[in-house]
Amino acid sequence: EGHGAVGNTDYGYFMGGGGGSDQNQKVSRMDYSTDTATAAPKGNLSVGHVNWGAAAGNRNYGWVAGGNPPVISTVDRITYSNDTATSVVRGPLTVARGLNAAAGNNNYGYWGGGSPGSGSKSTVDRVDYANDTVAATEKGPLTGGKSYMIGVGNKDYGYFAGGEPGPGYLSTVDRVDYSNDTAAAITKGPLSLARAEMGGTGSSSYGYWGGGMQPSIKSIVDRVDYSSDTTGTTVKGPLSRT
Repeated sequence: EGHGAVGNTDYGYFMGGGGGSDQNQKVSRMDYSTDTATAAPKGNLSVGHVNWGAAAGNRNYGWVAGGNPPVISTVDRITYSNDTATSVVRGPLTVARGLNAAAGNNNYGYWGGGSPGSGSKSTVDRVDYANDTVAATEKGPLTGGKSYMIGVGNKDYGYFAGGEPGPGYLSTVDRVDYSNDTAAAITKGPLSLARAEMGGTGSSSYGYWGGGMQPSIKSIVDRVDYSSDTTGTTVKGPLSRT
């Protein structure tokens, strides 16, 4: 529960999550070419309490940032070519945050929202992958303070969907334009159902959000068409279980 995930064309990495400090420091790697096998344990994160951190990356590295409890600003980088080593600490986020969401492209990663311990954040931090030893840079905010969102995107835009508080659960989708990231995020077509704590993935053309709480757990999958993102998301085939 509450783990981050990132990967490239060959592998997926799952890190952190609920449990004791030993468990939420762990990183597991799934090999897409032999995905019936159990995921392999890899080098740990630098900190042992990354629950509800969020991850983004490119083909060579994965960055996981934030998490709780306690709420942290730590940014860890996983090197895929040397993934048995412990992840390396890079420049921190501008503020400690857990329950945040992440999206990005080949050059930058964006971490938005989350809880600093009292209320939810609307701020968005950008990590420059080519200069990741410096602190993240604050960029244009989301449309409101949100936690428990999930981010997806392509090379041009990041979409942060769902979350809370609304009050209650949210169906809103905020879009961050990477080419104009000092501007505030723009609201796009909503989810078919207000919910939080989903999973997300996608391609260069579509993003998918699945599962989540509303407040009961859900199996529904919503798809956003990046080329027509002003319309609402489209419901697709459900998950195999809630």
